[in-house]
Amino acid sequence: MDFIKDLDEVTILAPNKIKYKLLKEIDELNILKKVKIISLDELKENRFFEIKKSAKFYISKKYNIKYDIAKKILNDIYYIDDKKNENMEFLRKIKKDLIQNNLLIEHEKINLKNVYVIGYDKLTKFEESLIGEYKELDLKKYEITTSYELDTIEDEVTFVFEKIYELLEQEIPLNKIVLTNVKEEYAYPLMNIGKKYNLNINIKKNPYYATLDYKNTKEKLLNNEEITLTKENIELINKINDLDDYDKEDLSFILDTYAKEIMLTNENDIRIEDLTDNYFKSDEYVFVLNANKGTLPYVHKDEDYLYDQIKPDILENTILKNKIEEEKTINALQKIKNKIITYKKEANGNIYLPSPILKNIKHEEISYSKYSNKFNKTKLIELLDRKKLYNEITPLTTKLEASYNIPYKKYDSKFKNINIDKFYKVIDNKIILSYSSLNEFYECSFKFYINRILKLSPYKDTFTTYIGSMFHSALEKMPNDIDNYIEKYIEDNPYPFSKKELFFKDKLVKDIEIIINHIKEFENKTNLKQKKTEQKYFYKIEGKLNITLMGIIDKLYMNEKTFVLVDYKTGDTKIHLNDTIHGLSMQLPIYALLVSKNEDKKLIGFFLQNILETKFNHDDKQTVLQQKEESLKLNGYMLDDENLVKEFDPTYQDSKYIKGMKMTKNGFYHYTKILNEEKENNLILLAEQKVKEMAEKIENADFKINPKKLRGENISCKYCMFKDICFNELEEITLKDEKDLSFLGGEV
Repeated sequence: MDFIKDLDEVTILAPNKIKYKLLKEIDELNILKKVKIISLDELKENRFFEIKKSAKFYISKKYNIKYDIAKKILNDIYYIDDKKNENMEFLRKIKKDLIQNNLLIEHEKINLKNVYVIGYDKLTKFEESLIGEYKELDLKKYEITTSYELDTIEDEVTFVFEKIYELLEQEIPLNKIVLTNVKEEYAYPLMNIGKKYNLNINIKKNPYYATLDYKNTKEKLLNNEEITLTKENIELINKINDLDDYDKEDLSFILDTYAKEIMLTNENDIRIEDLTDNYFKSDEYVFVLNANKGTLPYVHKDEDYLYDQIKPDILENTILKNKIEEEKTINALQKIKNKIITYKKEANGNIYLPSPILKNIKHEEISYSKYSNKFNKTKLIELLDRKKLYNEITPLTTKLEASYNIPYKKYDSKFKNINIDKFYKVIDNKIILSYSSLNEFYECSFKFYINRILKLSPYKDTFTTYIGSMFHSALEKMPNDIDNYIEKYIEDNPYPFSKKELFFKDKLVKDIEIIINHIKEFENKTNLKQKKTEQKYFYKIEGKLNITLMGIIDKLYMNEKTFVLVDYKTGDTKIHLNDTIHGLSMQLPIYALLVSKNEDKKLIGFFLQNILETKFNHDDKQTVLQQKEESLKLNGYMLDDENLVKEFDPTYQDSKYIKGMKMTKNGFYHYTKILNEEKENNLILLAEQKVKEMAEKIENADFKINPKKLRGENISCKYCMFKDICFNELEEITLKDEKDLSFLGGEV
């Protein structure tokens, strides 16, 4: 940069990505000079015109083309010539449209004085025509001397880490080490092997769009609500503010588009940068990975919108583009004083060839590490497998066996603690619980961790879940014309029915009318006339984390003082209140807790209702319709107060609507499910206690592998899909089988 000292005014043409580096170096000169730094893109906009940011969305919408394609097409507008072909005509049409809608801006032309080009490794004809006279920074050239060949991509990455540690031994700081030419296939090897060297390397780019934070932010922006000013949200707002104009109806699409462009930043221990069009100082050490044919240099194909046959004279055809790319890559490598170039012969079952620009290739074997015990232990496991399976013993096997004592073929099923700070960051200091997650936690807290925190269980819509959702929807709306309602539901929520599923769907849909008639008949008789459906309730648990219990209750029957809750089931409606002492079978108690926290009313009953009974035992005494109506009876508990029971179900003496509800001259029949008020209150308190116990363990990241055994059966592992993860060998915790509800207090 010494050339700046001799000039009063300087224009530096440089890529945007290296501007900060250049500014820092200029600042270190400690002189006052007029220095202008602009990129070639900025110069192009100044010499021709700037396309407004909103033009991409305008073109995408008007011409019904994808946003990414619209961006490429708009870039090609700069290269319009007088050739007559369909693509060029379309570009002219687009440009005319942009001019008519004030989407092109012409700027006052800037004067370039003492122009120096820095960072750009090779200019195209078009770029040179933009600049005119210029000088390139006279950098010393360092020839490409040695390249390293490794057998696999894992060996290549390991070799790089070994070389990095050699540099660290020479007291080269990490901030002077750079990885370049790193492509997506290197994401896992760099991350996985990096851990063995205590280096955090994460090249995987995650879009802000895929986060829960963005979903919440988008909803608030669309509703004109205030948002949290995180780094990503500030970038998102700045992008929106850069748009000169847009239709409000398009805001959702615009937000999604920009959120996909905003990448979450990764904090890496080593810088990862582009190889070409960059600027490296002489004291930096640059690793050039992936030096394979086709990737170094990158090979272009004739895939541009302005393809070779119609390409304007100012643009290079594909052959020349690839020639420029090769010169660009060679120039970039020759600018780097300290470079280590590597390539792999094999990765993911594919064979790779070395780049044609490499010289003096040296083959390297990776057998063990001088710097990573973790790597050597992993290598030893591989060698011990070969010893066990093939009786193959190498000198390295003997050497590593003598050096390391590892628990080969042994497994410790005990849960190892996780970093609480990282855990809190992953869940963003908040979590929403449901009765099903509570049940999962008390079955096995590790299962909860895998499923609810790491979210390793993908949701898959099945015929059963689809029919269940359809039934729930119909029972929420209770339509008079059920056939039209179901037809509209399927139209709005398409599902790929098989022929077998279509047959069962048609038969099951006929049941909905029976269910609705049954429920309407009951609702005409009950005195609890207020009704809420699909009611969502929340209960926040105070503590270190923002933990919220949430439930959606299918139906609530109310009056001004009391309520009864009903939840629909498409399967088993057996109620096991005896298991609630262990935190299991808590759906109805959890719902009772949620309603009691949100409604100033007294709970007098809670029930499950089976809405999808498909199996009936043959009974000559009952018709099929009678059996269906029997299956629709509410299954649950009520307070042992005859007046309150009568309010809810006037047929209570031999109930037509509640399973087992019957009166004798001495009171309730012995198998009627009733609770006294003390038991009911204690059941709600027990539900709250179990939620708080769970919340405390979550806050402490206590996710032990602790399967339970109840009534002689392992209830945690039987249907668990995570057996291949935990490899549990621990003895189950045997839960006491409570024979009654004495733990709730009061009379049994």
